Amino acid sequence: MKAFIFIILLFLYIKICHGKKNFISAKKIIYTNYTNDVVFNNVAGELNNKVKIFCIFLSTPKNKKSRIRHQKNTWVKRCNAYIYASGKEDANIPAIKAYRDDHYRFSYAKIDHAFRYVYRHYIDEYDWFLKIDCDTYVVMENLRMLLLDKDPNKPYYSGFQFNLKESKDKNFRYHHGGSGYVMSKTTLSLLVTKGLGNEKYCNIKSHGFEDLEIGICLYNLKVKLNDGRDKYGRILYLPIGLDQALSPYDNKHKNYYLSERSIFKYPNGIGAMSEYPIAFHKVYGETMYMLEYLIYHMHVAGLRNPMLIQSNENVTETTQSIMKTISSYSSNYYKN
Repeated sequence: MKAFIFIILLFLYIKICHGKKNFISAKKIIYTNYTNDVVFNNVAGELNNKVKIFCIFLSTPKNKKSRIRHQKNTWVKRCNAYIYASGKEDANIPAIKAYRDDHYRFSYAKIDHAFRYVYRHYIDEYDWFLKIDCDTYVVMENLRMLLLDKDPNKPYYSGFQFNLKESKDKNFRYHHGGSGYVMSKTTLSLLVTKGLGNEKYCNIKSHGFEDLEIGICLYNLKVKLNDGRDKYGRILYLPIGLDQALSPYDNKHKNYYLSERSIFKYPNGIGAMSEYPIAFHKVYGETMYMLEYLIYHMHVAGLRNPMLIQSNENVTETTQSIMKTISSYSSNYYKN
């Protein structure tokens, strides 16, 4: 009898220890100021508290130094929490082993396991769940502005709309995975509890492209896509390199992503992009720091944020006031 009890206790001990070993905790972020603008820091902190976003990344172990560390050093610190889904467990990132194979053709299996993992451990702590790649830069304040008046207790699914040319259902569309898509907690709950693993709604095989397969799942679950553009019809989530999108000349990436595969059509050049963009895809390695600097630390003399300009301001007086400030900076800002 004692031997039997010992075996049972040993079995439970091994099972508990094994479970603890395999649990990788997400990195939870305590908001800290990151600019010299005190008012902006307060506003960003308010947005951070009001719109809680859990970021879920698809990556591979080989990207730890070439991509992940640069992402973590820049915009990822503005997520409320995050975790990476990889082919190898790494508590220092933190990354869970979401699937045994890191090849892109198994990205659906990886995100399937990642969504289940996040749902199991964090669904009650956060309102929004952003799926993103490790070569994407996100302006979290702009994403939070989009979500600020949305209800996380209702289905919501937002990103860059893509078509599937070979689809027999002409109404089907989905959000591109590279530039990211954000789901309400209600959408993630519906996806995990009713969709994933249920062949009525979702692919139950391991191989498949995650954005397409998740799009099919949500389409079958009757979750509508958010438009994914600003009120002027401009891009919020950019699926290609920013240099390719901004060029006034045609290139194969722009023609494919922004024309052939896009639900909407966009003009050439800067006019295609929103003034308050959310995500930039194809941002590799140390280019993350370039965007971080340009967005949060660089200024143009006299240029103001259009959101903060009063519609009834006296343009002449404001211009003169700004010119006085610029004149003062001209005298004092530079080393002689």
